[in-house]
Order: sequence, then structure tokens, then C-alpha cells
Amino acid sequence: MPDFGFPLRLEVTDAGIVRIVLPVFLIVAVGFVFGRLKRVDISSVNDLVLYIAAPCLIFSSFASPAMDINFVVKIFGFFVCVSAVCLLAGLAFTKILGLPRRVYAPTMVFANNGNMGLPLILFAFGQEGFQIAVVCMVAMAVLHYTAGVALVSPRGAVAEIFKLPLIYAAVGGMWVNFGGHEVPVFLDRAVGLLGDIAVPGMMFVLGYRLSECSVSNFWVSSLFGVSRVAVGLVSALLIVPFFAVPDLAAKVMILQCAMPTAVTCLVLAEKYGAEPEKVASVIAVGTAVSFAVLPTIISYLGVPGQ
Repeated sequence: MPDFGFPLRLEVTDAGIVRIVLPVFLIVAVGFVFGRLKRVDISSVNDLVLYIAAPCLIFSSFASPAMDINFVVKIFGFFVCVSAVCLLAGLAFTKILGLPRRVYAPTMVFANNGNMGLPLILFAFGQEGFQIAVVCMVAMAVLHYTAGVALVSPRGAVAEIFKLPLIYAAVGGMWVNFGGHEVPVFLDRAVGLLGDIAVPGMMFVLGYRLSECSVSNFWVSSLFGVSRVAVGLVSALLIVPFFAVPDLAAKVMILQCAMPTAVTCLVLAEKYGAEPEKVASVIAVGTAVSFAVLPTIISYLGVPGQ
């Protein structure tokens, strides 16, 4: 068994785990209940998060003086490796079961590192872990809007990546960080305040989107929803020792890989006509399962101060 470099332990009943997971669950639940009671055009809130709040959050995180370019490269390399393993598993499942590859394979590969990963890691590992989680989210977004689009779209329109402001926010943050530049205080505060909207906004949007999902083809949805978490977790545990990252980073990277299927899989499925109702079903089942198993995974990794 590889040496993970950090203690692994099982404390499922620890009250600290409840304090980490319950706030996330409650905000997602608020979005879900709101979506059941009142139908609104959630795309406006989603656009606010995607095009303004999240880029501000990413810029602030990447502009941090603690960021190291070699570390960023390691995170990107790690997610490429884990995503490749998940993709192979997804392709194998679709081939064996005779299912459409562009519908189901992406649900195995792309994890919900934003809506679920960011708040969980913030509560579990604090601001330092949160900054690492943001880099993980950007790495997954780059993969999703390049390889993911190529997988879902018949045309393979990987140029979608250049339409995402979060990519430019990450580049801008790294330019400030590695170039030794300073952001004016007034601008830094404005960007920080806008970035504060991102995490609760992501959780609320996730809950609302889940309220729109229905579970169809239950066993297939369960297979892919559960496998997304299981294969992501196991492959991350096996691969992370090869990247020689600090203990905290390893835990954050592993936890990000154990998230359920990303809501953006549904967005791309709707855009490219890849049977979005089936993708939504996988997301619904996987998210429900993740709320049951994530406390155990967090406790298994060990949380600072417990």
C-alpha cells in the first residue's frame, strides 16, 4: 500500500464532521426547497456566480503571495491523471452496457469541485485549504471545457474554454502573483467582496438545479453516480503520492476528486443535446449518495484540530 504521507482515520460520529457538512447541506436544501416552491429563471443567479463572483474569487486566490507555480502545475497534472482513470472507467461501463458514450462517460469524469467542493473544504480545512481547492476547481474547469466539450459535442468545440472568464481570472491572478505586482487596495476589496458571493451562490444554485432533476433509469444512474465518487476517490488515493505535495494539499485534492458529478455536465448536455434528462438523473443520485458518504471520507482523511 502506498505511503500517503498523512494519517488516515475513521471517526464517522465526530461532531466536527457534522459542523462541516451540515452548513453545506442546509444551504443546498434551501435552494432545493425554494426551487420546489417557486419556479424562477435561475440562470440570472447562475450567470452572476459564473461570470462575476467566481472569477473574482479565483483572481483573489491566485493572486495570493503564497502561490507557487510548480505547485499549480502539480495540481493540474494530478487532475489530468485522475480524470484519465475516470474516463477509462466511464468508457468501459458505456461499452459493456451499450450506453451512449457522450451521455454517460462525462458524468464519471467531471466532479462538482465548485458548488460542493469549495464550501466543504473551506469548512474542513480553512482558508489555506480553500485556496488549494480553488486551483483544483480551475484545473477541472479547464479539463471540462476542453476534453469534456470534445467528449459531449459531436463537433468537439474545445474553443468553449476561451469563453470562460474564470480562466482569464486565473491567468490575471497568476500574473499579479508571479510578477510581483500589487493590486490597489480599493480594487482588492471590491474583488474580495464580489468573490464572497461565489460560495453561497454556488450552493444555492446547486440546490435549485437538483429540484429540477428527476431520477430515471435508476440502476444506471446509481452505477454512474456512485462510481463517480468511488473511482474518483480510489484513483486519487493511489495517484496523489506520486506528486509529492504537502499533507494538506493531498487531502484537499483527494476530497475534490470524491465529489459527485458536476452540474456543468448537465449544462453541456443541454447545450449539445446529449440527453440531459439522463445526465440530470446521474447528478441527482450521485449528489444524494455523496451527502451520505462525504462525512466518512472527510473523517477518514482527518481534519485539522480534531
